[in-house]
Amino acid sequence: FHRNDVLDASNYFTLRDKLEKPPLIRNQYGFSIGGPIVKDTAFFFFNYEALKERKSTSQTRSLPNAATRLGMLPTGPGGALELVEDLDPRILPYFALWPQPGSSAVDLGDGTSREGINIARPIDEDYFQIRADHHFSDSDSIFGRYTWQNSQQSRFTETKNWSALDTVKNRFLTVEHKHIFSATTLNTFRFGFGHREGAQEAFEHCSCDASLRFIPEEHWQSPLGAPPVQGLINVSGLSRVGIGAQSDGAGWFLSQTDNYNYMDDIIFNKGAHSIKTGFSWWNIRTGGANPSRPAGWFQFPDVGEFLQAKPERFRGGIAPGIDFERTLSINIIGWYLQDDWQVTPKLTLNLGLRHEFYTTPTEKDGKVSNLKDPLNDTEVTVLGTRGDDWFLNPSIMSFMPRIGIAWDPFGNGKTAVRLGGGLFFNHIQPDVFRRAIFRSTPFMKETNIQRGTIPFFGIFDKVVNEGIGADDMQPFAYDYMHNPHMFQWNLNIQQEILPGTAATIGYTGSRGINLMHQTCLNTAKADNVNGRLVFATDAERPNTSDAFGGLCLLSQESAANSFYHGLELSLQRRFADGFQVQLSFTHSKAVSESAQVNGLYGNNNGGVAYYPEPHLLRSLAAYHVGNSFTASWVWQLPFGNDL
Repeated sequence: FHRNDVLDASNYFTLRDKLEKPPLIRNQYGFSIGGPIVKDTAFFFFNYEALKERKSTSQTRSLPNAATRLGMLPTGPGGALELVEDLDPRILPYFALWPQPGSSAVDLGDGTSREGINIARPIDEDYFQIRADHHFSDSDSIFGRYTWQNSQQSRFTETKNWSALDTVKNRFLTVEHKHIFSATTLNTFRFGFGHREGAQEAFEHCSCDASLRFIPEEHWQSPLGAPPVQGLINVSGLSRVGIGAQSDGAGWFLSQTDNYNYMDDIIFNKGAHSIKTGFSWWNIRTGGANPSRPAGWFQFPDVGEFLQAKPERFRGGIAPGIDFERTLSINIIGWYLQDDWQVTPKLTLNLGLRHEFYTTPTEKDGKVSNLKDPLNDTEVTVLGTRGDDWFLNPSIMSFMPRIGIAWDPFGNGKTAVRLGGGLFFNHIQPDVFRRAIFRSTPFMKETNIQRGTIPFFGIFDKVVNEGIGADDMQPFAYDYMHNPHMFQWNLNIQQEILPGTAATIGYTGSRGINLMHQTCLNTAKADNVNGRLVFATDAERPNTSDAFGGLCLLSQESAANSFYHGLELSLQRRFADGFQVQLSFTHSKAVSESAQVNGLYGNNNGGVAYYPEPHLLRSLAAYHVGNSFTASWVWQLPFGNDL
């Protein structure tokens, strides 16, 4: 498959900024082959696919104009240029980090210029899968499957002086053995191994003045082997320059997850019962390296404050001796029992019970710490080296019953009533553990300063030798974490209204309890005035210990709720006389207090839940769709059927 930009239309920004149409070359290709290894006994199949894409996108960047680079802004009468009051002349060399505006740039009259650029984002992906099947006998067979995938994407920042290389590597192995003991008993055993790796590396492409960097070269920590680079400067109204973290467009991280899984299922039929039971064991090892803004990161509220060298925030894991590598181990163990019981020719019951739990994660080298009482503790407790639990495990008693009923009330096969319900635990995901463990002092120290006077020049010396700022800390609920779970239920009635045509009406619902959300534990107590939070000017925040510098103690916890109710209508006509049709309509309402947590997870408003009363964020969920109608049909043309 080949595609290019010949027939592509230019978008609004390309035309507005008088850019050339972004180039596009996309090639997708592959092949598959399969056949016998041993006749009627062993077989193989191989598939290969590749994607090579050279694509550019039109973007807009904001650059300082010539006057701003000299320390002048249009703040005088009638927009006249004036030298910025309290200008710090030491800041002027930093404007060399921004490219000069081009001939097509538009001066916005506020000290900045806007211009359009095309930025290339090449993508390369290769994938193959090989499978082999072998039949030992009519009652024994085995298959193995191996999947391999590599992909990478290069991304330049808006100034084109820095870029990120995103890479993904996946390796999966599955082996399954089936044995038929008798006409009524089947056993299936599966072993699986998976390796997932995601990484980002950052690169500098300019001959930037090394004296502008925030970290002295002799103290550079070489994240993932990287050479020294310029730290990030984020000025509101200008495109960012430098390298910060992956969330800033370019940074460094390495995420690796290996899992070994063992599963066994037995199906046994006896009389009116079809019984299925089995177990599963997942051993998961996840970790990697997560340097946190090792080149430093400054934020300025506007261009004027930048010219005065007055940042409003600094972040950076710049202190010597920071350890940004972690390896977590966790086991997920479960067993289940299910019985499909045909009570009568008209009535079938489905009864099931599953018990699944996880072990408390452990870090390979004991690099685990926490705040056991985050509202009062003034220092962290190092747990891992003593073998103590990181938190009290809420999953041990995660029993999940479920029931289903299918009933033909008249016994004529034209009416069906179906009812089902169950409890489902959604265990805390390894990614949530990762975020907390990579933000735990004293092993990982990311200095965070967002109050008072923040020095721009000499920040390394101020942090390391004078001790300004505080270490970021993300505690994990020690003794009050709950296991997120969901109750789900449904009822529907189906009736044949014409031969081959059935109508269905149904109701489905769910109730999520103790779902994950993100919250600032030491939020000040507010007054609830007509549903609005009002913070008094003298409202005190709990735990403003100097150890945390008044920072938000950000935590991911299980305390949110969700609600869903839906009415479902459908009409289906099976294929007959050359025609088939299906219509469906759903009227529903989804309410949530926290649709997501961190990048995977952020609340509906994209912020942080109010800790004392998380239910105040209850609203229509981000995934709410009130009404949905779909229609599909198949019509066999009245000609050409004999071709």
